[in-house]
Amino acid sequence: MTPWMCATEIADFLRAQIAGHDERAGAGEVYAGFLPVSTVREVTAERCPHVAIRPHQVEDGKERSVAKMAVYVVVSPKDAPRDGAAELYHVLEFLRFSLLSNNPIKNRWKIEDGTLETSIPDEQPYPKLWGRMDFDVILPQAENVRNDILGGYDKGGRR
Repeated sequence: MTPWMCATEIADFLRAQIAGHDERAGAGEVYAGFLPVSTVREVTAERCPHVAIRPHQVEDGKERSVAKMAVYVVVSPKDAPRDGAAELYHVLEFLRFSLLSNNPIKNRWKIEDGTLETSIPDEQPYPKLWGRMDFDVILPQAENVRNDILGGYDKGGRR
């Protein structure tokens, strides 16, 4: 269970949550990794909100391993530009609520209590707006997982 698997499965979860939400059904996309590059403003605006999730840091400690996840959200308000802030805050709050109320995600990925933070930078790429959510996901310890793929041995020297 790698940090990339974590990002991919949480992206799948968020995609389903957005698709099931009446206001956002059929709009937007969720990606694991980075947002795709788009050079056509109209096409990009039609696919908003864009959501990308990826691990930006992994920490292995004696007691636990943690993947620090970043979720980026981009909106392109179709109505008056002044409504963009409300749309951005709405999407971020919807995702925050979905993540915390379904924790652990897919009964596998546990968001550590008290680690979810949302930030919205002052500098914005008008006419788009963006925000970021960060949280820690507890990963299985490497020493507790057998490495069957590489033919590894457990701590007792058993295959």
